[in-house]
Amino acid sequence: LCKLYARDNEHLMELLNGRIQEIPGVTATETLISLEQSMNREIPIRKRNEE
Repeated sequence: LCKLYARDNEHLMELLNGRIQEIPGVTATETLISLEQSMNREIPIRKRNEE
């Protein structure tokens, strides 16, 4: 199980198709989007250049 945050739909597609599905062993993904839930981040979000 993985929880991630995306800036917008394009970023979400990049994360799913360009990164998550490239991980060995990942055979499928399922996406649930919450439109009315405030964001309560339990972990810090890293910027791309911090990877």
